Amino acid sequence: KEGDMGDAHKCMYLLVDGYVKGVKTTKGKEERVFSQRAPGFTFGDSSLFGGGPREYTLHCITKTQLAKITADTFSALLHDDPPQLERLRYHGMSTVTKSLNIKKGLLLGSLTQPELYHVAEKTQLVIYHQGETIVTQGESRRDLGQYAQQVYILDSGELEVWVTGVFE
Repeated sequence: KEGDMGDAHKCMYLLVDGYVKGVKTTKGKEERVFSQRAPGFTFGDSSLFGGGPREYTLHCITKTQLAKITADTFSALLHDDPPQLERLRYHGMSTVTKSLNIKKGLLLGSLTQPELYHVAEKTQLVIYHQGETIVTQGESRRDLGQYAQQVYILDSGELEVWVTGVFE
């Protein structure tokens, strides 16, 4: 439930069967964060990496079956079971690929499925917290080679853009 401390549970969950919806309370009113989530959706992972308060409340829409992954199990998977780690890595890349497919828009619109998978392999997940600055107007860009600088794709959350200057 939103506001509960994640470290009290020290686990994450995988939705095996069923559907859930998430809501977040803003200024005393329930606001829908996302619509239905289907099997394969994971949540609670922030409790494994810091234990902050839950960011939203999940409600079951149908009969739901979850797989609970404790911090100890997760740690063992990462350190003691390379094949399992590879499966987790593949799951992460397929999640990024699905996200890119949904959000590819104009920037990635002409890429084929293998090309999207290649982009997903090279993608680095970066998390910014509320109030942090991602880029600053006027700063030099990090050079990533002849054709690329740096591209960000907003996967979740909200973003404010502030620009100074005169536009025609």
